Order: sequence, then C-alpha cells, then structure tokens
Amino acid sequence: MPLQVSGRGSAILQGGKMNASTTGGLLLNVSLVFCLFSVISYLYAWGRTKGTLIWGRRFYRVSALFSIGALVYLFYLFVTKHYEIGYVADYSSSDLPFHYLFSSLWAGQQGSFLLWLGLSAILGLFMLKRLGEYEERGMFFYLLVQLFLLFILIKRSPFAPAMEVLADGRGLNPLLQDFWMVIHPPVIFLGFAALAIPFALAMAALTRREYRGWVNISFPWVNFAWLAIGAGIIVGGFWAYKVLGWGGYWGWDPVENASLMPFLAATALIHGFLIQKHKNALPKTNFLLALITFLLVVYGTFLTRSGVLADFSVHSFTDLGINGLLVLFLLTFVLFGFGMLLYRMREIRGEPYGKFLVNADWSVLVFILVMAFSTALVLLGTSSPLITRLFGKAAAVDVSYYVKTHLPVGVFLALLLAITPNLPYGTDSLYEKLRKALWPALLALGFAAFTFFVGFKQSLYPLFYFLCFFALFSSVFAFSRHLAERPGNSGGYLAHIGVAMLLAGFIFSGVYSQSERMNLRIGEAKSAFGYTLTYKGTEAGAKPSENALVFSVAHKGKTTEARPRFYWSEYNQGYMRNPAIQKGLLYDIYISPIDHSGTGEKTKTADTLILTAGEERKVLEYQITFLGFEGVHMNPEGNEFQVGAKLSVVHEGKKQEVTPKLIQTVTGALNSPPVELPDKTKLSLVGVQADSRQVMLALETLPAAGKTADAVSIEVSKKPLIILVWLGSILLLAGGVLSTWRRAKEQPRTLRIGEQPVTKEAPKSRAAVSK
Repeated sequence: MPLQVSGRGSAILQGGKMNASTTGGLLLNVSLVFCLFSVISYLYAWGRTKGTLIWGRRFYRVSALFSIGALVYLFYLFVTKHYEIGYVADYSSSDLPFHYLFSSLWAGQQGSFLLWLGLSAILGLFMLKRLGEYEERGMFFYLLVQLFLLFILIKRSPFAPAMEVLADGRGLNPLLQDFWMVIHPPVIFLGFAALAIPFALAMAALTRREYRGWVNISFPWVNFAWLAIGAGIIVGGFWAYKVLGWGGYWGWDPVENASLMPFLAATALIHGFLIQKHKNALPKTNFLLALITFLLVVYGTFLTRSGVLADFSVHSFTDLGINGLLVLFLLTFVLFGFGMLLYRMREIRGEPYGKFLVNADWSVLVFILVMAFSTALVLLGTSSPLITRLFGKAAAVDVSYYVKTHLPVGVFLALLLAITPNLPYGTDSLYEKLRKALWPALLALGFAAFTFFVGFKQSLYPLFYFLCFFALFSSVFAFSRHLAERPGNSGGYLAHIGVAMLLAGFIFSGVYSQSERMNLRIGEAKSAFGYTLTYKGTEAGAKPSENALVFSVAHKGKTTEARPRFYWSEYNQGYMRNPAIQKGLLYDIYISPIDHSGTGEKTKTADTLILTAGEERKVLEYQITFLGFEGVHMNPEGNEFQVGAKLSVVHEGKKQEVTPKLIQTVTGALNSPPVELPDKTKLSLVGVQADSRQVMLALETLPAAGKTADAVSIEVSKKPLIILVWLGSILLLAGGVLSTWRRAKEQPRTLRIGEQPVTKEAPKSRAAVSK
C-alpha cells in the first residue's frame, strides 16, 4: 500500500544532525552488535568460572537498553508526528487521540516485532540473575531469539523513511481505535516472549545433562506466559464480540490459532511439570512440550507473517520480504531443539509412572494427552493450506472442521474436570472419594434437568452441559476444601471453575444462539425475542466513526435506546459496522447493522434471506437456489479477500446463474457489490456463515416514483448465558494469577555459580498437583 507521510524529508543528515530514521536504525544496530557480543561471551563461559559471565551480562544489559530504547523512540516519533517515517505515517494521523498512539505503535508488522523484542529484553533483565548454574547456557539460547528479531527488524525497519511526503499520516484503522486493542497485542507478545524462557532453560538443561532442576526455575515462567497469552486471547475475543458485529468472539482464523496453539501446549506443559515435581515422572515429555510450545510461537509467526496464508486469513500480514529469515528462524530452533533432545534421549530418566489405576495421577496424564491432541488438531487445520499445496491447489479447512473435531475434545475435557477432583491419589480409597462426588453430581443433574425443560434440548448437547455443570460443582467443592486447608494451593481449582464455565458458555451462547434479520423504515417497529425495535433515524457523531443508527428497544414495559454504528470509512474505503449490545444476566440482545439507505433521495428498499447450500427459496418474483461457495481468494493487488456465492435465479421462466461477492479488505471493511437481475433488481451477498454453509442475500428494488425512504437492514441475535464466557474467563485468569504467584514464591533463591539447585520434595497430596 502507498505510504503517506509529511514533512521533514528523508535525507540521512539534516543540518548536520542525524534524522529520525538514522537514529532509529542506529539504536537497532547497536543493540544487534552488543547482543552478538553477549552471545559469544556466554558461549565462551560454558563450563568456565564465574568471572567469564561478567562480560556476557554487561553486553546483554547494553543490548537490552538499546532494544528498549528503540521501542520507546518509535513511540516518541508517533507522539511528535514524524510522518517522514513510513511506519509512523502509515498508522497514525494528526487527529488521532493520544491513547490510540499505543495501538499505532504495534498496529503493523514491524512495530509488533519491535514490541516483541522490547518485551523480550525486559524479561531478560529480570531473569538474568535468577538462573544460577543455568545462566550461561540459558542466556545463550534466549539471546538467539533476540538476535533473530533484531535481524528481522534491521531487514525491515520500522524507522525506514517514507517513499512520499504528504501533509498528514494515513491514520489508524477504525477497528483498532478501541481500548481493548491498546491492551491485546502487548499482552499476547509478552506471553510469546516469556515462552522463550522455558525453551532456553530446557536447552540449557539438555546441554548440561541435568534433567530435573530446570523444571523448578521454568515453572513460574511457564505459568506467567500461559497467563499472558490467555489474557490476550480473552481480550481479543471480547474486542471481536464488541466491535466487529458478526456476533461471535472466536473465528478460528489462523492468526487467532497462532496464539491458541502455544496456549494449549503451555497448558499441557504446566500439568506435565506438576507430575514431574510430584512423582519425578515424564521428564522426556516435559522437555518435548517445552520445545514444542515455543516452536509453535515461531511457526505461528512464520505462517501469519510470511504471506503464505494471505489467501486464507483476513488478519495475516502480507510478505515484507523476510520469508528467508522467518524460515531460518524456524529451522534453527527446530534443529537445535529436537536435535539435542534426540541426542540426550537415552540419558533422560524419570521414575516410572506406575500401573494404570483409576486415580488422579492418571487423570492428569490423560488431560495432558487431551491438550496435546487438541493442539495437534488446531495445528493440522491451520497448516492445511501448506499441506494441500504439496498435493495441488492450496485449500483451507472449513470452520466446521474445528467445531466438529473439538466438540468431542470439549466433552472429554468436561468429563475430566468433573471426575478428577473426586479421584484418589496413590492408594487413597476410591470409594471414599467417589462418595464425595455425589453432591456435585446431584447438583449438576438438577441444573441440567432445569436447563433442559426450559428449552435447551438440541441433539446431544444436554449431555455436554450436564458434564459442564458436574465439572463446575466438582471444582467448586474442591476449591472450597483447599481454600480452607491450603489457600495458596487453590489457584488451579479456581482456574478449573473458570474452564467449566467457559465450556458451558460456549455451548449456550453458540449452539443455542438465535438470530432474526429485519428491514425497518423510519418510524417502523418490529419484534424479535420479545423485544420491539423501532427505527428512529440516524445520529451524527463528532466524527464519521461515531455516526449511529438509533433504535428504541421496548421490553416488558421498559424502553431503552440502542445505537449501533454504521459509517463510511475513508481509511478502509468501505462501510464499517459496530453492533449495539443490550446486556443481561441471562442473555445478550445483539443488534448488528447490515445495510442502510439514507434520506433525502430516491433510495432502495431491501429484502433479505438466508440460504443453506442446496436450498431454494422464493423472494419477490425470484426463485433463488444457493449452489455453493465460489471460494476465498485474494485479489491481484493483495489488499482484498473475496468470497462468492453461486446462485441460480429463475424469473418469469428464465434461468440465469450469478455470483455476487462479499469483499473484505485487509483493514476489515466489508463491501457487497451487487449483481443486476431483471427489472433492475440488485442482488448482494451481505453475510457468510462458513461453518453452517449459509449465506445472507439482500435484494434491492427502486421505490415507487417520487417516494423517498430511510430504511435499515439489521440482524438481531439472542445470546443465551454468554455471561458465562466472560465470568469463566475472569475466574480462569484469577486462578492463573494465584498459581503464578505461588510458583514464583516456590522458585529457588538466586543460586551462586557452582552451587547446585535444591529440589524440595513436594507433599504427596492433592495440593501437590494443584496449579
């Protein structure tokens, strides 16, 4: 895309002083030089005396200072409106509020890499003196990550001068001008940066041939990374629900999956660490999980930033010419990691897990396998364009793939959460433990029966939400017991309560969600789900992005107003739609605008319909059959994603095939160019539900001569018990905070070089394996 910049020129020197581009580039290059010195110093220090570490530390501190300085300096350039820098011009403008300049900082590919580098540098300073015997090797491998990030940033610098000088910057995508988008990226990248620490410590342990002590040092970092990525995923989901207007919070897009995969793998690793601390078992598994968890971060980075998924992901970045570096980044860590693990595999020994028993130890092991299986399923689906390309034309899996494969995973996960707190450890009495499961089971049965009789009856889902309720009450009982006995060990059970709520929330708000489309002229009222909506007209905001459609919403004698936003975005060159949400304890009413015909001119009236593949419907004077999707692809310019719906249209005995398209720009704007039917009726594709193979069509006809209209098309949805998703998310994160705090307290004190880490024997109780 063209870069629009302003005023200070791009000469290397201005008036004998370095310009912004040169200063920023210098910060990165100095950081790279000192990072290389630190890597060499730490490599030289392997197996040598403490004195040889001093220079590695000094060089690293200088490198980290310049890396952090580069991030701060780029933000300074945004604040001071240095539009001669291409990146600043591309993602900001003079009218952008100050707090959204943070979003601008990491809105593009170069800025997000710099954010990753800066956060990695900060974490490195915290871990520098906490590694003891692992410092020289751990820091060596940790710094390799920073080296690659620096090479990428120097190759495609965020400080590069603009190609063209204009009066103002291009601005920030309106979709990113939201509080949650200020938070989401840095939290995700903080988790990505933290996952490099257990990877580096695993590599250090393998090279030192010491296969146990690294777990104690790594544990709080894994917990912290899991917490950060989980928080980022949840914040991103809430933003999607609040801003994008499609009614959901997770779309299985490759960029979303790029954070989900390491999160799932880290969940498995946390439970693997619990087993190793409790039983000294699974050391090989934990090495493998520590490597894979970070490698999934690198692989996800390659997928979403190399351009290989440009035809299949709305959110992925286009190729910036760094594919070679990304491939080298990935291959280096794959070869280093798996090569060293295979080389040491025969030496790594732990205690045998023991024969299979119906107890909590084996339940935790099964949970690890379930998380690994889920990660593999997401990895397979996300990688499908690369895999299918090997055998012909690249193709992405349908969203239904993830739904169908993860439904049994969710059921099995709910079952594990339900029974594990009620299973014995070791030789504890199975009968006594199962007796304690009676009350959670009875409560779950009662809640499930009530839920069934009030209308939630579809298919086999009642079994799923019974298991969710069982898991919820089992975790609540276990949490209350541990809170009374050992409150510091209760974080894991609080997180499990959150997971049970999340699973129930996914079912109720997803499977049992209901939607109705309606067309309203000004002053007209229609009802949906017991709510009467009256369209009152438009309301102009202080700026275009604040323009709203105004509805009065009446329900049980109470009237409120809803203001979904519908406006033209110059940035995206398309119409933007933000929903209005009427929040409630039992359900949300979600009002999403689809189309709007303004006043003061002859306008169009519209009829909408939803068709499933193969379905035939009559609307107006047209018999329309949805034949199937044309497919998703990117246009030659690389800035638009298109999906077409093949339709057979019969009018007055004449049949024709048309393919209206829905176009989404890389910035998120939606356009629906119409195709013309007989009698000057225009047909547009305005919505797609890929998982259910449905399309929403709009037919527009001119009104009678001389008449004008102000009309809107909206979708009204009812989202039952979606509050469980948000409440479960809060409890999950709260449990993660408690667990991270506990593991940080348990971490061994700072070790002196030459001193062996001391591993405390964990108490053999359920508390020992509580997160």
